[in-house]
Amino acid sequence: MLYKINPDIVTIENINTVQGSLNYLQNHQESLDLIFMDIQLADGLSFEIFNHLEIHKPIIFTTAYDQYALDAFKVYSVDYLLKPIHIDDLRKSMDRHQRLYAQQFNGADKLREIIQSINKPKKNRYLVKRGGH
Repeated sequence: MLYKINPDIVTIENINTVQGSLNYLQNHQESLDLIFMDIQLADGLSFEIFNHLEIHKPIIFTTAYDQYALDAFKVYSVDYLLKPIHIDDLRKSMDRHQRLYAQQFNGADKLREIIQSINKPKKNRYLVKRGGH
């Protein structure tokens, strides 16, 4: 479904355990733009990951369990999709991620803004009101 929404998406890894997720995220979290995370993994609930590691990347939870929705939004969650996942719901989640995080990933434009602000000519005359003058 992801490739139908955007054929340029690159799936990096598919991990089905808490321990495997911990191992991977400890070493590769910075290279990720978005994490899809199921609630129930082979060796426990994915929330156990957050007890051992701070995740700084946006997450879309995908699960058959609606009772964990509040817990999901206590972490870095973009959305909470119930299975079976419909492509329209996935598309909305991806759009939400894009709206929320697109500026964050546009580092070249941000760097250009910073450089331009540094190179702006400084004002050397100011208008100051003193008493009635």
